[in-house]
Amino acid sequence: MKKVLVTGATGFIGRNLVEELLRNGYEVRVLVRKKGKVEWCGEVEEVVGDVLVYDTLSPAFEGVDGVFHLAGVISTRRRDEKFMYEINYIGAKNVFENALKAGVKRFLYLASIFALGVGNREHPADENVKYNLGHLKIAYFRAKRAAEMESINYLDRGLPVIYVYPTFCLGPGDEYISSSRLLVEFMRGRIPAAAPGGFNVIDVRDTARGLRLGYEKGKVGERYIIGGTNITYFDFLREVARLTGRSPPRFIVPAPVIRIAGEVMDVLLKNPPIDHGVGLMAGYYWYYDDSKSRRELGHTSRPLSETIVDAVRWFRDRGYF
Repeated sequence: MKKVLVTGATGFIGRNLVEELLRNGYEVRVLVRKKGKVEWCGEVEEVVGDVLVYDTLSPAFEGVDGVFHLAGVISTRRRDEKFMYEINYIGAKNVFENALKAGVKRFLYLASIFALGVGNREHPADENVKYNLGHLKIAYFRAKRAAEMESINYLDRGLPVIYVYPTFCLGPGDEYISSSRLLVEFMRGRIPAAAPGGFNVIDVRDTARGLRLGYEKGKVGERYIIGGTNITYFDFLREVARLTGRSPPRFIVPAPVIRIAGEVMDVLLKNPPIDHGVGLMAGYYWYYDDSKSRRELGHTSRPLSETIVDAVRWFRDRGYF
C-alpha cells in the first residue's frame, strides 16, 4: 500500500507529511487546485481537483492504495463561518464518497481535537473523552464535529477510516500562520501577557511521522491522539522569551477579559491577535494524553525547546517579525 493520495498537501502539516512519505518510500499523489504552485522535495504527482467540487475528484482516487485526508482550513473568526462549514464538512464528505467508490484499502483522516473533546489540567483528555464542546459557538469546531460524525456513516459502509488527532502544531514552515499565531504575535510584541489555561504542543515534523505511523499501524475505526508537551500559555511564553531574549509575559489576563477583547477585536481589526473563537477558548486546558499512540503506533515527540527554536528561526528568516 505504497501509492497514496494526500489532500491538503500544500498546507503546514501537508507539506511535512509529503516529505515524510517520500523519505519512507511512498509513491505520492497530491490533490491541488493548480499545478506548479509548490516545489516538492521529491517526485510527486499532482492531480487537479477541488474538494468542494465533487465531479473534479474521481481522477485523483484512481489507482491509489490509500488516502491521507488533510484538506481543511482553521479559523475562529466569525466572518469565516460559512467557509469553515464548506471546506471542513462538505469537502470532507466529498472525499469520503470518492474514497469509498474507489475502494481504497486505508483511509487516514486528520481529525481534530476540537471534534473530540477537552479534559482539564489534572485529567488530560484521551481518545475516550466524551464530547463536551457543543456549548462553544465556534464554526470550525462544529464543522469538524459534523465531518467526524459523517465519517462514521462511511466507516459503517466500508470505508477503512483511521482517526488521528494532532494537538497544537508548531515548527518551521507555517507559511499562513495556521497554528502558530500565539508564537508569531508574541514575537511581534503584540502579546505582553498570557491567557489563563494551556495547551498541548507538538512539532509538525513529529505530527507528520505520527500520521504515517497511524496509516501503517493504526486499526480501522480506532482513534489516536498524537501530542507532545502539555504546558500553560504563561509557561510557554516564558519559554519562548527565554530562548529568544524577549521580555517574558508579566501577568495572566482573566478569561472574561480575553473573551470581551476577542469579540471587539474580531469586529474592528482585519488580523486581530485575539478573535471571537480565541476568546471563547481562553481558560481551558487543552491537555491531552497520547499514551495510546505511543504504545500502539510508536509515536514519539522531540523537546519543546527544539521546536520553538526552529520555528522562530524559520519565521525570522522570512521576515515575519
